[in-house]
Amino acid sequence: MGKTELIATIAAKNNITKKDATEVYEFAFGALYDAILSEDEVSLPGIGKFKKVMRAERQARNPQTGEMLSIPSHNVVKFAPASQLKSQI
Repeated sequence: MGKTELIATIAAKNNITKKDATEVYEFAFGALYDAILSEDEVSLPGIGKFKKVMRAERQARNPQTGEMLSIPSHNVVKFAPASQLKSQI
């Protein structure tokens, strides 16, 4: 499901226009985005946790040239589904 389908589902289930559903979508995911940037962990009960994790520096190989590259350490976001969601999948 992509953004368009999600907005259409929000509009249909709540009996609102797609324009209003787009505002709801942008507000909700904007707040989630800001929370992930400012905190180390964001928990959504029944859905799961988004956690900011520092990935260590590592060595990789360029598949075209075979040259070894150093990939610097950086933050990544990991998602861990809630046990309720995990059991239903």
